[in-house]
Amino acid sequence: MSRWPNISIKDRLKDRFEKYVMPVPECGCHIWIGACDTTGYGRFRDHNGLLVAANRMAWEIYKGPIPDNLLVLHTCDTPSCVNPRHLFLGNYRDNIKDAYKKKRR
Repeated sequence: MSRWPNISIKDRLKDRFEKYVMPVPECGCHIWIGACDTTGYGRFRDHNGLLVAANRMAWEIYKGPIPDNLLVLHTCDTPSCVNPRHLFLGNYRDNIKDAYKKKRR
C-alpha cells in the first residue's frame, strides 16, 4: 500500500526530502545531510511524523512502494547514500550475502 494518499503530499515530501541531499559527482552518491543514526544511516520524518530510514524513503519517493519483508540495500556501501540508482531491494539473507561478498563481515 502506498505511503501517500494523494500525489500532492508525495510532491511536498519529495521537495522537503531533497533539501537534505548533497550529490557527490565523483562517486555518484547522494549523501544525506539531515539527521543520521549512530551507524550513519539517514533518518527522515514522513508526512505523518514517523521517523523512517532515508534510504527507504528515497526508494518510495523515486521507485515506489517497498514490499513487506524487504530491505533497501546499497550497491555503493555508503550508509548515508540515498541515490536511487545505488539502491536495490533484498531480504535479510541477501543483505548478509552482500556483506560477505564485499568483505564487510
